[in-house]
Amino acid sequence: MDLHLMSLPVSTCLVILQLITLMLGTSTVSTTEPSEGSTSQATTTTTPMTTTANDLVCYGCSDTQRGGDCQTNTKDMRSEAQGHLGNPNQGQTSWNYVKRCGGYKDFTFCVIETLENRGEVHSYIRDCSDGKNFSYPSGKFSNLPADNQTTCAYTGQGYVICIRLCRTNFCNGPIITAAADPLRTSFVYLMLLTFYMIFFVR
Repeated sequence: MDLHLMSLPVSTCLVILQLITLMLGTSTVSTTEPSEGSTSQATTTTTPMTTTANDLVCYGCSDTQRGGDCQTNTKDMRSEAQGHLGNPNQGQTSWNYVKRCGGYKDFTFCVIETLENRGEVHSYIRDCSDGKNFSYPSGKFSNLPADNQTTCAYTGQGYVICIRLCRTNFCNGPIITAAADPLRTSFVYLMLLTFYMIFFVR
């Protein structure tokens, strides 16, 4: 039988292509990260909502000056987050930037907290949070929404403290992407090539 003479309805071909694409099985975890030197830029996350501390995982680190690793070493943060996705049962001591929130009562948020004075960074923290208690109490921080937007308050001593809350895994740091299985990806590409050769090559 001449395979080049085979034909299928266009709708059927589209369905087949969609099914092959789904076989890739890739998953993207999109989080947010402020631009360099900024504490006010914010975007929203697209990861599934996480509402319990048992499975929430955040970036965890701290700096006491501008330009420290907690602010700039996004490459290692992303690498550790990807490693955690591949092996979530690995011990907490194995990570420098990954922090599980399950050991803290009611810590169901990820946070970025900054403390500055006249442009100098005195504290930069990525951590788990209960969404209520921060380094400096302020009425502006009551009932903060977990929308990854920045809220700031003056301490009265010339300091400015800014808080960003979010509620999805690794939402308080750089974007991470879980890579596809290489064997599965190769198989899908082979299927796509075979599909093209059968139905489109004359």
